[in-house]
Amino acid sequence: MYPKNRYAADAKYATTGDLLKFAHALFAGRLIAPETLQQMIKPGLDEYSDGLWSYQLTAKGAKHSVIKRPGLIMDAQARPPKRGS
Repeated sequence: MYPKNRYAADAKYATTGDLLKFAHALFAGRLIAPETLQQMIKPGLDEYSDGLWSYQLTAKGAKHSVIKRPGLIMDAQARPPKRGS
């Protein structure tokens, strides 16, 4: 593995409370300008945007924007152990 490819995903973690505070600040325009946020989350090639996935989901007849970053970069996301391990 080439360690320089780890970027910001190298063993970082946060609590759900911290992530909620971050999301509220981000979408309230306290971290970046709303125009910049819209540019960042605008879907591009195959729903992939600037380092995240952005698409529309319909649930119970209502459309919702989904913006996600799964975090699976070189084991940055915990995985269950393989069977027999």
